[in-house]
Amino acid sequence: MSLREIKIKAGATKRLHKEHASYFKEAEHQKARIQRMKDENKDEYDIKKQYDVLDDTLKIIPDVWKRYEQSRGQLEALLNADPANADSPEGREAKELLDLLDATPLPKLEK
Repeated sequence: MSLREIKIKAGATKRLHKEHASYFKEAEHQKARIQRMKDENKDEYDIKKQYDVLDDTLKIIPDVWKRYEQSRGQLEALLNADPANADSPEGREAKELLDLLDATPLPKLEK
């Protein structure tokens, strides 16, 4: 496997990690918005539309999680496939990224 592939896969894994966290944050924000609208006795139609937005966000999160896990697994496989690549600057950066991602776990949705 080439060093370029490691660099690309590391970038994709990092992006998907960020994307998952962003969607999760958006879902939490949307839940708070809905609660605030209920507390202010806003129009039921507007509240329903906000639930639709929340539902769309919640549907995306499992897909992003799946793609993140897949990308991370592929990156780990690339690093394990050839020890020379793992010792390269790109390989060391990818290992550091994986360590950082392990230190900052992604939130899970409550069911």
